Amino acid sequence: MTRAKINYFEWCRALGALAVVLMHTLIQMSAYVLPVVTPERMAAYELVEVLLTRWAVPVFLMISGALLLSPQKRMRPHYVWHYASRMLLVLATFGTAFAAMELYVDGTPVGWDLLWLAVLRVLTAQTWDHLWYLYALLGLYVLLPALRWVVAHLSQKGLATLILALAAVTMMVPFCTSVSQGDLPAAGELVTQYAPSVTYFLAGYYAHNYLRWNRATAACGGLALACATGLAVVCAFAGTQSGMYYLPYSPLCALFSLAFFLWARHALDSRPIADHPAFACVARYSFGVYVTHVIFLHLAVRFIGFAALPAFVAEALLFCIALACALAFSWALHRIPVFRRFM
Repeated sequence: MTRAKINYFEWCRALGALAVVLMHTLIQMSAYVLPVVTPERMAAYELVEVLLTRWAVPVFLMISGALLLSPQKRMRPHYVWHYASRMLLVLATFGTAFAAMELYVDGTPVGWDLLWLAVLRVLTAQTWDHLWYLYALLGLYVLLPALRWVVAHLSQKGLATLILALAAVTMMVPFCTSVSQGDLPAAGELVTQYAPSVTYFLAGYYAHNYLRWNRATAACGGLALACATGLAVVCAFAGTQSGMYYLPYSPLCALFSLAFFLWARHALDSRPIADHPAFACVARYSFGVYVTHVIFLHLAVRFIGFAALPAFVAEALLFCIALACALAFSWALHRIPVFRRFM
């Protein structure tokens, strides 16, 4: 099914892919490259991550909601399988490969046991962390008939009320619990990792159709971003957990992601991305870049001596290598018929 491209969605895909690569570059630097991560550098990393990267996945989810929940979008009876099969293929191939790599590095010998354990990890959503987004999309595709029914039958006010209620349950409750305990929830908890995706999905449709960029949304988004950034930097200096302030379940993350979504429509929708070939290229292969860039980060860190370089040179070089390799690999996958419509 073809559709006219919406400029600001394409811009968000391109900028979001760059943001995700930057975020994971900084994570690799702090975890594997730098011999010592000073509080000052960690605070700088937190600053860059919150300001420039943490909006990306929420905005990806909002774009999907805006596109797929529209009552004007006609869906054939098999549409759920059409969308879900994309995620299943990527998880079955890349998810299994990534899990197998991790098992091999951890000491599992090559053989059928390695393959079986890798498949088991994929089935239990224990493959590489960034693939949680694919599991979230898979769940949203399964829920798509129900969510489309809700959007078609609720008034604007009713839909807004539902989104706020979902935000309270999927964001405010775990956020307040995290803050009161001073720590992140246990990894993989449904309410913090996947449930907020439904809220973003519905919010994307609502924002695209009913909200606009104005002083109020700018103020709310700016205030949320300032609070999340300040708290993350303070936590970095204190050596405590900061993710509770900027991970997708955080209301602060939700507010500045929504503000970015609306700003992108206001500032970029009138600018055809086709006039900017580099960004158009990243937008076209953004899904492939998201899925594959982490493997190139790991390989680069393993085989290139970044620790011998000045930190800012290592950061820039690692980012460029991961982005260039992920783009090239995604371009190559598009030449393989089975992957062409998936990646």
